Amino acid sequence: MGYEQRINQAVNQLHDDLNRQRRRIEELETQLAAAVNGHLPEIQHLDPSMIQVASLISGTTGQPKIILRWFTHYAQLEADAARGLAFQLLEVIEAAKSDAFILSFMRQKAGLSEEKAVRVLTDFRAFREKEDNDDQHIPPSAGA
Repeated sequence: MGYEQRINQAVNQLHDDLNRQRRRIEELETQLAAAVNGHLPEIQHLDPSMIQVASLISGTTGQPKIILRWFTHYAQLEADAARGLAFQLLEVIEAAKSDAFILSFMRQKAGLSEEKAVRVLTDFRAFREKEDNDDQHIPPSAGA
């Protein structure tokens, strides 16, 4: 790709980004006006394929940074914060997989109705959360 094509592509990308940002600003202005009048915005479902991540080095500090972008939403994270987010994602992935397994097992093998299986899953989640919270409060010497 030639230099002019790359410049044109970059200009087109910036143009598209500006249009998306204008639409997002209009959307946020509408939501803000509604919030002022006591109407909270509804949860929006964004397309996960629009999530982009990139790395960069801070021009001022020389430290690594991670860019997380989802459509017109943008965040610049410190490396440790990005790593923490990645670990949180891995934790909830495993929790979702175990939840699906438990629900399926309770319905197919234990013969529970959907309603009862969901109640068991709800109890399991509460127990898991309590255990996770208890694990976070164990003094370092007590866990050895």
